[in-house]
Amino acid sequence: RENASATSSEKRTEQRVKVEEKKAEINAKREEQRKIQIEKRNQRIIAYVERTVVRLNAGLDRMEKLADRLATRFEKLAANKKIDASKAKMLLEKARASIADGRTAVSNVKEQAASALTNDNVKDAFKVAKDSLAIAEKSVKDAHRALVDAISETKTAISAEGIPSNAKEEKTTEETTKV
Repeated sequence: RENASATSSEKRTEQRVKVEEKKAEINAKREEQRKIQIEKRNQRIIAYVERTVVRLNAGLDRMEKLADRLATRFEKLAANKKIDASKAKMLLEKARASIADGRTAVSNVKEQAASALTNDNVKDAFKVAKDSLAIAEKSVKDAHRALVDAISETKTAISAEGIPSNAKEEKTTEETTKV
């Protein structure tokens, strides 16, 4: 009997060892899968942030280009038509400042997202990055609003002086005065 109980206790210890090995193996696989999921999540987040940054920068580039065109239009109008565009110029400068703020906010988004990926508390870090993204989007919208205000003020100044806003209207005005 002693021999039989010794072999059964050996079998039990062997079973326990096998179970512990299986648990360790399963835990290792889980940890490996978890690391893979985290890496994939990080790649998706990086891709999202990069797409957003590219989109916001493209919008800012378009607004900057429009601001440059508007500035040259101010120069031409001031030289040729003697229009007071001081308020429109002030609004244009406000728009340029908003564009610069937008660029700064967009670059902060990239930095916040990169630091969030390396942070231990990812959830809180991404909340900060998400808030930074919202600030950047608001800055871009503010820049757009300021540019729209500058354009509308320019149109108001032009119409107040009775100057046609395009060449077709100018031609029509000339033709009617000839007759």
